[in-house]
Amino acid sequence: MTISRACAPAEVTLRKVKQFPKLLSVTRGGNVSMFCMFPIFEETPDVYWRRRGEESFLEPDSRKRINTNKGTSSFKILNASLADAGVYFCEVKHRRRSIENGGGTQLTVYVSPLPLKLIQVEGISADSLKLVCKTAACYPEPIGITWRRDGVENLTSIQTVKKTADGLYEVSSSLEEAHPVRSGVVYTCLVSHVSLPVPASVNYTINPGETGNICRSETSVPT
Repeated sequence: MTISRACAPAEVTLRKVKQFPKLLSVTRGGNVSMFCMFPIFEETPDVYWRRRGEESFLEPDSRKRINTNKGTSSFKILNASLADAGVYFCEVKHRRRSIENGGGTQLTVYVSPLPLKLIQVEGISADSLKLVCKTAACYPEPIGITWRRDGVENLTSIQTVKKTADGLYEVSSSLEEAHPVRSGVVYTCLVSHVSLPVPASVNYTINPGETGNICRSETSVPT
């Protein structure tokens, strides 16, 4: 007589939740999304999102959106603020199985240094010129400022950084020409920051026929 033996099915191992991207950045006021993928077994799992350091799971509200479909989930933040920065995790709970976490998404929120201001300092002698280029309060450091005369020269300047009460940085750079400046010369202040795809610039032009006086400024903003 042949005896058949029923074999118990092998335990299915839960694959690790895949979360992406690992690193994510957004400029303050922008929208940003992160995602996770997970396996589906005999039942639809419960999916949660949380931020590192917080005990409670995140709940949808006027600025936060959670969308979960079969095998995928997304978490979207609208009108991002500095307070939204942190590490976010997707957590998946299948029945009779332990919770599995995604690898985490590190969200960094930038604050743009725009708009720029370029002013002439009064009280300097008639044979010299002093300009000061200022950024708006921005985040994070560093902020790079360079100067050019007629678009070709890198001029020596003095840069100062001030930290505001809310943790932002205001940067100014001063340029002084200790000799007469001919009419028609264009001075350009170039500002580089991680929030800008290309450097922003602001120009000052010496008024033809009025050497030493500023007549016009133009700002170029990256798009």
